[in-house]
Amino acid sequence: MLLWPASLGPEPGEEYVRLGFEREANREEKSAAEALVRPALAQAEERYGVVLVPVHVRVTRLRRPGNLPAGGEARAHLGITLIGQRWVHARGARRGRIAWSQP
Repeated sequence: MLLWPASLGPEPGEEYVRLGFEREANREEKSAAEALVRPALAQAEERYGVVLVPVHVRVTRLRRPGNLPAGGEARAHLGITLIGQRWVHARGARRGRIAWSQP
């Protein structure tokens, strides 16, 4: 989960996406999310030899964990699903864990 980036403008309100709900990201939101994670993906490949690929981006409003900045607040986020490149075309119904970005 990435906190709503300033590059997309002001954080949208509850009318955009309600707490606990999500919607598909538009092209601009998807591009912003991928740009934000690109350095971390390159670092993972360089350091661990793991090629991760962003396959899905959603906009969601969640209450942030207390140990992160703005902890306890309901904020808009970009949720990115990352998988290993070799699994891009694999199928499965299992949902992964939620990971929060940290500054």
